[in-house]
Amino acid sequence: MGLEERIQEEMYVDAESLLEDEFDRAESLFNIYDDNTVVIADEFGDADAKTEILVRLTAQQYVAEANEDIDPTMGYDSFYDRFEKDKSTIRGYFGDLVDDGLVEKAEEQGHHQLVVERLGGVLDRVESTTDDE
Repeated sequence: MGLEERIQEEMYVDAESLLEDEFDRAESLFNIYDDNTVVIADEFGDADAKTEILVRLTAQQYVAEANEDIDPTMGYDSFYDRFEKDKSTIRGYFGDLVDDGLVEKAEEQGHHQLVVERLGGVLDRVESTTDDE
C-alpha cells in the first residue's frame, strides 16, 4: 500500500463516521419523527436563538444522512417565525456562527449547514448552555 492510499484509508474521516461517533450526544438534543419533524429536548427548549439554530442544523444533518433526498441545509426563513427577533438579527446570528466556524453558507442563497467536522464543538457548546443554569 502506497502512502497516498494509506493516508486516505487511515487519516480521512467522512461525515458519516463523525455523525456516528457523536450519535449518543446528538440524540439527547432532539427527536426526529417519521415526517422528519424535529422536536428539541425539553432541557434545551428555552435555549437562546444561536443554540437552537445549532441544534436544528445538527438535527437536519442527521435527517439528511438518513434520507438521501433531504438537503442538510436550512434557510433563514426556517427561523424567522421561531424567534421574536428582526430578520436582520437572525441573519446576524448565522453570521456569528459562520465566524465561529460551526456553520457554513450553502450554495443556495440564505441557506446554511452545519460544519460536520466541528460537530463535537457544536455539541460541547450546546451542552454548556444547560451547565450554566
